[in-house]
Amino acid sequence: MTVEEQHRRQLQEALVDRIGSGLADTLMSYLPPVGWADVATKHDVQALRVATKQDVQVVRVDVEALRADVEALRVATKQDLDTLQAVLHAEIAELGADLRREMAEMGADLRREMAEMNAGFQAALRTQFYWTITLMVLLMTGFVAALKLV
Repeated sequence: MTVEEQHRRQLQEALVDRIGSGLADTLMSYLPPVGWADVATKHDVQALRVATKQDVQVVRVDVEALRADVEALRVATKQDLDTLQAVLHAEIAELGADLRREMAEMGADLRREMAEMNAGFQAALRTQFYWTITLMVLLMTGFVAALKLV
């Protein structure tokens, strides 16, 4: 037990002997539970009030600076997004133009290959036709010659 607590206890016992336990307890409840040096004065409260106001003002300044930073970040982000959007639109347009060009080239290649195939098919068909006619002429000539022999 500390000295202060020991003195409080002695004081309470003396008061109980003189005025009774009820009144002694009431009187002791009005005394601070610690030393008088630990009790805050009006001056302490006023100093704390001033310090708190200063702290709140610092926080307000910090909040305003934070708001300005957030706004600057918002503006910068919007600018970055706008730039990105423009770049993406340009790249998409370029890719679309490349795709259209490649598709046109593929279409031209396909038409050229089909024309070559068609020409080859027609040449083969013509050759087959000539051979068929030649064979028929030879067969007819042979048939006529066979008839003359008979």
